[in-house]
Amino acid sequence: MPYTENSVLIRGDIKGIFNCVLELEKWPTFIPAIKHSKVIGAHEGKELHEMSSRICGIVSSWRSYLVETEHFRKIKYKQLKGLCNRMEGEWILEEQSKGVHVTLIHDFEYKLPVFSVFIEPIIERYVIAISNKILEGIKSKIEHEN
Repeated sequence: MPYTENSVLIRGDIKGIFNCVLELEKWPTFIPAIKHSKVIGAHEGKELHEMSSRICGIVSSWRSYLVETEHFRKIKYKQLKGLCNRMEGEWILEEQSKGVHVTLIHDFEYKLPVFSVFIEPIIERYVIAISNKILEGIKSKIEHEN
C-alpha cells in the first residue's frame, strides 16, 4: 500500500498554521491547485468536506472528514469517497528553532487490487504533487501574513 510523506519548514506560529490547515473552505483562495472546498454535512459527528483539485490537467475530487486532532500538533482525517477505497492522512506540526516543521502523510489503497500495481504509482505521484502544492500554499499564506 502506498505511503507518501511531504514536509516543509514554515516560519510562523504553530497555532496559526494549525488553524490554517483546518480552514479547508478557505484553501482555494491561497492554494491554486485546490479548485473547490466546502462543508457538505457531517459523518460520525464530524464535518464532512468535499474538495477538488487540478494538477497537470488531472482533476480529482474527494470527500473526507476529520478523525481527531491533538491540539496544535496533529490532525488526522479519512477519505470517504475518491480514487481509492482507503485514504488516510495525517498532519504533524513540530516546533523548531527556525519555524514549524509541517509534515503531510498519506496512506492509501486503490479500489481494484488487480489494477493497483499499475494505478497506485500514478495516484502516488498525484498525491505527492497535490501535497506539495498544499504545503507551498499554506507556507506562502502564513509567511506573507507575518
